[in-house]
Amino acid sequence: EFNNRLEAILSKAYVYRVIRTTAYLLYSLHLNSCLYYWASAFQGIGSTHWVYDGVGNSYIRCYYWAVKTLITIGGLPDPQTLFEIVFQLLNYFTGVFAFSVMIGQMRDVVGAATAGQTYYRSCMDSTVKYMNFYKIPRSVQNRVKTW
Repeated sequence: EFNNRLEAILSKAYVYRVIRTTAYLLYSLHLNSCLYYWASAFQGIGSTHWVYDGVGNSYIRCYYWAVKTLITIGGLPDPQTLFEIVFQLLNYFTGVFAFSVMIGQMRDVVGAATAGQTYYRSCMDSTVKYMNFYKIPRSVQNRVKTW
């Protein structure tokens, strides 16, 4: 309800939607990095090539892993144990789902932002079709188009 009310009072609500969607993405990446650290601690930090090895800043390393996994960039070490395989599969499915939702939301945002242009083009196409059907002279058609 808060988002609906805020979007109703904003003049450019699509900007807020883009920011909100980006925040959701960053939060989901944060949660995934925390889950990866938990899984690494559960398996034993540094016990296999797949888990976090304990080198460097743990949050940055786990966040980097989360980004690579959810965006399915690749180049990750292969999971070794059944737990790692199941965890990785769930991450891939979550990543595919999350990014399909985000693409759908971005499509809606762009569609809402360009709704006026789309309506104008539709009206102009109908007007041109009407003028061609009734064989309106080209000079008049050009004046109508530029008006």
